[in-house]
Amino acid sequence: MKKSMESELLRQWIEPKYLARPFLREMQSWFVRRPGTPRLLKGFLRPERAEALADCLAGVTLWQRVRCVRDGETTREVTDGEWERTPPEQRFSDTDIARPLKRLWEGQGVPAGAEGLLKSFLLLALGPPMQSWVSRVVGVDVSGKITCEVARYGRGQFLREHSDTHDSRIAGANFYLGRAPGITRGGKLGFRNEQGEVFLLEAEFNSLSIFPVRVGCSHWVTEWVDEQAGRELVSVSYRPQ
Repeated sequence: MKKSMESELLRQWIEPKYLARPFLREMQSWFVRRPGTPRLLKGFLRPERAEALADCLAGVTLWQRVRCVRDGETTREVTDGEWERTPPEQRFSDTDIARPLKRLWEGQGVPAGAEGLLKSFLLLALGPPMQSWVSRVVGVDVSGKITCEVARYGRGQFLREHSDTHDSRIAGANFYLGRAPGITRGGKLGFRNEQGEVFLLEAEFNSLSIFPVRVGCSHWVTEWVDEQAGRELVSVSYRPQ
């Protein structure tokens, strides 16, 4: 993607204050600081874009319930029956995931008329535009492999504490696009830094959480306690080139 197209997508989607040089310099200082902390950037996307994207995700039909358990140092996806037989302390994650991502990219399972909007956002979040933005934040070229999930949480669903340091990723980011208030409904992002300090961030609509992935730090998602599914988000992990 040419630089001019990258910049145009950033301007179309992201609030100008988060593209300003002083802000990006401050973020770079934050990212390298020890011990680490997470950041929650409120109102990250332009409001009209965030509202339209929230409507789109609320109408997606590709949700699959995905449950994973811990086997030693690894995790693996299991059937509902195996999940029920697994001791609670070994249950690692329980989420709804829209997959395969390729079908979303192709506009399948997406509300009519929203196909172009979602594809534009995925070009932003998974392509050179956000890679360039994150590179400026972390001070490292993160044009390597990207990991992405489009997810939501239903009652009782969660993600256990883990570090993600096993495969070279250095930063994680979550675009929160669920309108349901998170304050009384759980679904908080937990972060523990190198000194054991714990931070809990609300999954506030139209905010971006970003946090360092490094040895000594870990993160998790607290249990969603509302009857109605919510906390729709696009979660992206970045790696160096």
